[in-house]
Amino acid sequence: MIPRVLDDRLSVRRSRLRLVILASIALATVPVCNHQMRCEAVEPKAAEIKAPEAKAAEAKVKETKANRSELPKMTQPPPGSTDYSEGAEITLGDLRDVGLTIMQIKQQAINIFLEVTRTEVPKSARPELVNVDRISLTDVKANVSYLPIRPEWLTFYVGAMEPIIRLLGADVKDVQGGVAKLLVPKGNREKFESLYLEHERDVARLNEHLTKIYDGIDDKHGNVALAKEAVHIFEVAQDMEKTRVAAFHIIQGASGRELEELSIPKRTTQN
Repeated sequence: MIPRVLDDRLSVRRSRLRLVILASIALATVPVCNHQMRCEAVEPKAAEIKAPEAKAAEAKVKETKANRSELPKMTQPPPGSTDYSEGAEITLGDLRDVGLTIMQIKQQAINIFLEVTRTEVPKSARPELVNVDRISLTDVKANVSYLPIRPEWLTFYVGAMEPIIRLLGADVKDVQGGVAKLLVPKGNREKFESLYLEHERDVARLNEHLTKIYDGIDDKHGNVALAKEAVHIFEVAQDMEKTRVAAFHIIQGASGRELEELSIPKRTTQN
């Protein structure tokens, strides 16, 4: 299997991300008391709250404390993680959702790049910010004095990208292991098999570059190396978009409703 990006090191970095996310959730939804955040210490008057209501209030406090200790769980997977049941037909909707996923990956790559390429702002600077929609290796300047990396921001951006890449990897694993079978319009199998293998390699490349960014999060002066990895992720996402568009056109131009299964060689993957 494609190597998992988060293993031993994630427990430390996830705590940073947890603080950022839970702080925003708490400000918006959790009542804050003025006694050192110990809402459970506030005892209601017996005349105002009856026993059943007191039990409900106590349960609410316990739920609030539990929510502070762990990240909210996803109820829906992000777009692009297609739940392929056995013999699932690849549709235009599936390919549209993969495109949404690719957009998210590219945006997070840009966010990482902008974080690690920050410089001092001169007095003559204008307040307007330039909208960056693409990055390249020519934008990485080895002789520029970049500001120190802020690990918390990198953790946030990478943490937004990692679950998406993990889900893409899970889809690939299912196909590699023969758990999932993909169906395409008859007469297009060979074209799709070639495109799918490109997609499979690109998912592996995303994982490799994201792992290198994780390894460099704590290096506050590793700006150039991390900027290059962000560019590599952006470029891989662009390659994936080309593959997706090609598959979209094949599905769109197919005549007839008969389907055939992709013949992807089964093989064992490592975690």
